[in-house]
Amino acid sequence: MNGIHQRGAVLITSLLMLVVLTLLAVSSIRASSVNLLIVDNMQSQKHAEALAQRGIAESLSDTDTFRNPLARTFVWDNVNVNVSQAGCIFKKVATGYSIRMGRGYLPPEDTVWEFSAAVADAGGGAGATLHQGVQIRMTAGNCF
Repeated sequence: MNGIHQRGAVLITSLLMLVVLTLLAVSSIRASSVNLLIVDNMQSQKHAEALAQRGIAESLSDTDTFRNPLARTFVWDNVNVNVSQAGCIFKKVATGYSIRMGRGYLPPEDTVWEFSAAVADAGGGAGATLHQGVQIRMTAGNCF
């Protein structure tokens, strides 16, 4: 009779161990799924930031941006990147020049321009807004 009780105890212990191992496996799978979602969201956010930076770089590489400042929209990877109109926020006579250098002469100016680019729904629903400034030496009268 003593042997029958021990076999039942082994069965119950085995079933409890199986339940514990199953719960550990399920929790590991759920944790992996959550981690995968977090990484996917971070990747979407970084992609949106990179597209915003690319939009500003494209605007900076075009000299018309400073002569005729207009808002622009670029489309990359099926995502709209909206770059605001460049705004001149500061100007001063360039270092080494004087306003009184000669009659009719306009010395160059060191100008500071501000850009912003906005990206919405970059694949995974992420968005980014990036602000950047740039200093450029230009002929006088371009900062308005």
